[in-house]
Formats: sequence, structure tokens, C-alpha cells
Amino acid sequence: MRLFRSPEPIRGPRRSASDGALGRVDRIAYGAAVLGPRSVIVATAALSIVPGAAADSAAAWGWNVSGQATVPASTGPVRAVAGGYYHSLAVRSDGTVAAWGFNGNGQCNVPSTLSSVVAVAGGKECSMALRADGTIVVWGGTGYGEGNVPAGLLAKSIAAGDYHALAIRTTGSVVAWGLNTSGQATVPATLGAAKSISAGSCHSLAVQTTGRVVAWGCDTAGQCAVPPTLTGVVQVAAGESHSVAARSTGAVVAWGSNAQGQCAVPAGLGFARQVAAGAQHTLVLLEGGDVVAFGSNAYGQCSVPGTLGIAAGIAAGSYHSLADLQGVSNAFCLGDLNLDRAVDGDDLGRLLSSWGPAPDSPADLTRDGVVDGDDLGQMLGAWGPCG
Repeated sequence: MRLFRSPEPIRGPRRSASDGALGRVDRIAYGAAVLGPRSVIVATAALSIVPGAAADSAAAWGWNVSGQATVPASTGPVRAVAGGYYHSLAVRSDGTVAAWGFNGNGQCNVPSTLSSVVAVAGGKECSMALRADGTIVVWGGTGYGEGNVPAGLLAKSIAAGDYHALAIRTTGSVVAWGLNTSGQATVPATLGAAKSISAGSCHSLAVQTTGRVVAWGCDTAGQCAVPPTLTGVVQVAAGESHSVAARSTGAVVAWGSNAQGQCAVPAGLGFARQVAAGAQHTLVLLEGGDVVAFGSNAYGQCSVPGTLGIAAGIAAGSYHSLADLQGVSNAFCLGDLNLDRAVDGDDLGRLLSSWGPAPDSPADLTRDGVVDGDDLGQMLGAWGPCG
């Protein structure tokens, strides 16, 4: 997304690898990110969890100027979260979507008939949802063509930037639409099949099936200058003007603007499974489930609450962060894809139907962007009633 920078950003302490851990986490999701004017700065972090909730809940903390970090009690059990410009999104466990925060363009007016959603993404003025059948639904402000989803498109992954959108087709190819003033919606002809995508302010990222990263769009801070030696990438995240990649070796590589330390990967970080990028901060999911945040903490977005508990996923929004706390059940029952507290034939069928590159699929148990034999082994090892 295109983000509006404060003339004099307020800096806060950066979270390091030695800071408090979030707990067990299974996935990280990227959401759009922004900076806002100082007149609306909230200087302290705010933690919001649905009252009385535990497992299957959404939580948020950080900048809350439009209520984007205040999770409505009506949200209920969730499966995934995402952050937009000044708003937040969650996929409920029943496949419906909850949205809250700024609604000046209708981005929180979720269509009443929307169901069977598996992923969401937030843009500057719009919201996107990916349904289980591969179709995409967009609502809110779409003045730059964000709502012009290509006819007949069936996708398995989506991403929302400032005024542009990306999707990975079920065939593996990438498609983009919306604002294209910096070439952010012009997918390189040589890209080929991709296994991960992310949309930043006005640039786009994709990971080829070979593990190479391709970037296009604005390059004002070097965010599209992919390190030539970068290989073996499994997932990428695009921030305001920086880019982050997680390698199969567990290493994290970041490039672009480092004005707030968002590219200063801590030494001795550990094995990273996934990454996420906010406006000027970066999140890393470590092997074993710990989360590390670094970069700007002006609004408390890097102050991961030590009391947050077990999470299954997180998202970087503007200057706020979100977590999906469904991990209480999933952390001890890996492979329970239908959440019926048992790993059985129904779950196996869901895994087999997702076989192949599937970066956003719950069946990707190892979170490497592909549903394959490793995931099958994990499921068979957890076979039977959940403990």
C-alpha cells in the first residue's frame, strides 16, 4: 500500500530476539500497512481480546486510532486474520468474515452473502476475500480498479497492496490488477509459476517455484533490488518500502528501507518459518512458535504481549498487529483441518485435495508453501482423536 509518512516519526524501542515470546504459532499472514499523521498518534500499545475468549479468538494491539486494534466481541471464533490500512479482517471458523476499524469507504461492510472464505487481505480502501472455490470477492473503495477481478479467475492465494491486488491462479501463474502507475500491476512475463506473493505500498513480490524472488513496481528505497545471491526462498512479505524473505534454511533476508531498523535482522535469530511486514516493522515466526518483531515500535506494534498466549497466526497491519489465537486446539492436534477434534479420513481428503503449491492452505502443515509428503507424514503421525 502507499503509506503516508509522518514528517517526524516517533521512534520507540525495538523488540529483539531476547524479548518476550508470543507462544506457539503456526502461520503468519501479511496485511497492508500505513503511517499516519502525528495528530492522531496513539503513543501507547493497546491489547484487545474478545472478552472471555481463549481458543479460536482474534487479538490486536498497537495503533488504534480508528478502532482497528479493538476486536469486536461479535467476531467470535476465527481461523485467520489480516490488517488493512486503518481496518482489520478475520475469517471466522464458519467461513464468514468479520471486519472492523475505519469504514469511510465501506471496507468493513462485509457482503451479507459472503461465505466459505479461506483467506482475507486488506488494502487501503478495500477488502478482499478468497473463497474455497477459488473465487475472489472485493468490497469497499475500488476507485483504482481493485474490484476489477479478472473474469473467470480461480485463485489459491491473494494479496492486497495500496490500490492494487495480486493472486496466484490455481495453475500457479500470477495475475495483478488495479493501480499501475509504478508498474506494480504489471506481472513480469518471465515470472512463471509462483508459490508465494505479497503486495506492498506500490511494489509486488513473488517467489518462483525455483525459490527465487521476483520484485516489480516502485523501487524508491531499493525494495525491488532483490539480492542476487538470494535463493531457496519459501515465502515473502512486502512492507511500505522494504521487503523480507524467509529461506528454506531458516534464514531471514530483508532489503529496502531500513530507516526504522525494519531490515536489521537480529543476530542469532534462530530458524525462521515465516515472515510478515508492516509499514516500518518486521515480524518473524521462529521454529517452535516464538515470534520476534523489530523495526519501528512507535505505536507498540512490536510489543508482542507476553500474556497473549498460544496463537495460530499473526498479521501486520498499519501500525497495529493482530493474532489468531485458535492455536489452543491446533497446537496439540496438528492435522485437524475441519476442527472436529480428530484427525481422520475427512482431514486426509482435505489434504489430498490441496496437494501441490498451496501457500495459504491449512493443509500446508509444515508451512513451506507446498502440500506434499511432509505434510502427509505430519497428519498420519497425529492420526486419531485430539489429545
